[in-house]
Amino acid sequence: MRSGEDIVPSGVSEDAADQFLSTQISGSEKGSLIGAWVGTIVCCVILGAFLFFGKMPWFIDEIPDPILWILAAVVAVSLGKAIWETIRLKRFGDPILELNIVPVPVDSTLEGRINLGPAYSNGPEFSIKLQCLHCHERGGGKGSHMVEDVLWSAGNKVSLMPGGIVPISIALPKDQPETNDENPFDSILWRLTVTAPFKGIGFCEKYEIPVRSGSQGVIAKPT
Repeated sequence: MRSGEDIVPSGVSEDAADQFLSTQISGSEKGSLIGAWVGTIVCCVILGAFLFFGKMPWFIDEIPDPILWILAAVVAVSLGKAIWETIRLKRFGDPILELNIVPVPVDSTLEGRINLGPAYSNGPEFSIKLQCLHCHERGGGKGSHMVEDVLWSAGNKVSLMPGGIVPISIALPKDQPETNDENPFDSILWRLTVTAPFKGIGFCEKYEIPVRSGSQGVIAKPT
């Protein structure tokens, strides 16, 4: 059995190294929910500051109505998104992706499953998409921003197995780079996106997949 140092590629940060040693991967949507509520609170504070301090003589004599309407619209959209994500998380929970092998070797097959539970045994068809992304900074100075270039993408549709299990199986190409997040402004990320059009609020979850170059598979220690 290989040591952790042999399993984790050199381009992987210490914070992400544990992901290469565990067969269970948490999705990112719970983090998006936290971000949505933080954004909503910040927008509410800004709007409240304008409404409160706008009455003070030392503040702006008159706040233009368009600014207030724009702030109110931003708050409404942020609040709506936060509530929607909260309901979705409450409905589906925080489903874990269980991989058969980690890290997944390039030129092999990503295999695993997501267990939603028996309550979803009769759910709709699921869409599975795996992407290799080059995440990098574009522009310079104050106008710089992060972008994601799709280097490779593949997907399929699957039906739920008995017990509410979503089977995952996608072949990886041999000509794409392995995971590398050593530089947060120029990194390689493999992302698995799983969606399903349930009635009302649909299912949507994203997972970062640890991928390593080489043909050999590595059996991860169970968690």
